Amino acid sequence: MITDRYFEDYVVGEVTRSERFSISEEMVATYLKLVGDDHAVHSDKEFCRRRFGSPDLVVPGCLILALADSYWANLVTPSDPFSPHYGQDKVRYLGRLTCGEEVSCEFTLKESMRKDALYGMLVYETYVKKTDGTPVLYEIDKVLVPFREKQPAVL
Repeated sequence: MITDRYFEDYVVGEVTRSERFSISEEMVATYLKLVGDDHAVHSDKEFCRRRFGSPDLVVPGCLILALADSYWANLVTPSDPFSPHYGQDKVRYLGRLTCGEEVSCEFTLKESMRKDALYGMLVYETYVKKTDGTPVLYEIDKVLVPFREKQPAVL
């Protein structure tokens, strides 16, 4: 977790990348139990082989999104000072990811703006990409980050 980073410390254009990671069949099975999803594309290897020619299960897009959000929170968003997540926009699932394929997350700060007297807003473009650079997920993430000192009111 990041600490002691305030709105003024961020620079538009900065890029943060996660380490590579893969999503296992066990992770997918746990996720499916949690959300009650039972589609064969995520749970039946034979179905995936017949339908896609792939011997591996397809990772649910929302699981990829949740992991990207966790990496973003740990690598970009300060936990101290408290910086609330403002929201996600334009989530797009751009490609299929199967269990065991390695991906990494790339977070690019695209905008920074004043939100109110206490917080500025940072807008990040987020990609999850396979090792060959093929994107599987895209989204815009927004976070409120406090100023070092309260800003004067805007008239």
